[in-house]
Amino acid sequence: MPLKDKKIKYIALIVIILGMSAFHELLEYAGGVILGDGWGFLQAGAGDIEMWDTQTDMRNNLFGGLLAIAICHIKTNFKYNKKSKKSTTLKTKKTK
Repeated sequence: MPLKDKKIKYIALIVIILGMSAFHELLEYAGGVILGDGWGFLQAGAGDIEMWDTQTDMRNNLFGGLLAIAICHIKTNFKYNKKSKKSTTLKTKKTK
């Protein structure tokens, strides 16, 4: 897969992750409006403790998505091939 196609795929994945995060925050807001402060998305508590809760949640989702993409990228591009290592060790034994 060309590098340009991978970049588009990774950007699309980040957009999807942030879109799902925004949808969750809208549901949480709607729950807070309907049920009252502190009960958004059925969270029991005395109110929102943190003023920047939405931004913190979306930042954490972004970092989690980037970490998952990085791990998948590393896993798919840097596979350990046992067969090639065996053939390399066999060639060195034959040359000795």
